[in-house]
Amino acid sequence: MIPGKKADYFQAVEREYLPIVKKHGVRLFAFWESWDLHGDSLEARAMWEFDNWAHVRRFAEARYAKGNSDEDIAGWDEKVWTWIAHKEAKCLIPSLNTPPLEAVMSKGFRAPVAWMGNYTKIVPGKRRQLLEAWEVQQTPIMKGYMNADFIGFYMGCVAWTSTEVFSLWKWDGWDNLDLFDRMPPYRCEQPLPMLREMMNWGEIAFSLRTEWADKLLCAVPFSPIR
Repeated sequence: MIPGKKADYFQAVEREYLPIVKKHGVRLFAFWESWDLHGDSLEARAMWEFDNWAHVRRFAEARYAKGNSDEDIAGWDEKVWTWIAHKEAKCLIPSLNTPPLEAVMSKGFRAPVAWMGNYTKIVPGKRRQLLEAWEVQQTPIMKGYMNADFIGFYMGCVAWTSTEVFSLWKWDGWDNLDLFDRMPPYRCEQPLPMLREMMNWGEIAFSLRTEWADKLLCAVPFSPIR
């Protein structure tokens, strides 16, 4: 986002853009701003849910089809540069165990703080193994030691060739950050069970992925999951 325009952008998304996409059946899954220690993050992350690829096609046509596009979308696409400096989008496919928005909301799911393991590049041919390792090994560690619940795993849309996988976790709040105070240094001769399991997971993860980055995300007030 452009410095000084964050509040205006969030207000415009809520008042103008959400009604436009709702008209086309697109559902907002969650909307976050990236957490920054200095409080000056200019990055926002949104996740949108579609029914299927036919739904994606219809929305793309409403945005781009000459002579048949939605004027409201076109107007938004021109206006949005009032508040943002850069944008990009990715189509993602949820894993079989990733719940849709309706199921998440029916459980009263809260995620005021989310942890996105984003831009995880997989060792070629290891996508299935990484998803299984996340579900079988990392999920119990995140839940048991970090009090972080699973939201979902997502793959790049061309699943048989994409080397990207995204993981998404929720925290109930900032109190969980103090868990790092309880971690002994990695050089301990007899690490605690928590650290031992995390180190074992790290060795497995290094064999399955080549690049990754994590982000802490804060839900904005109009985010369905917050």
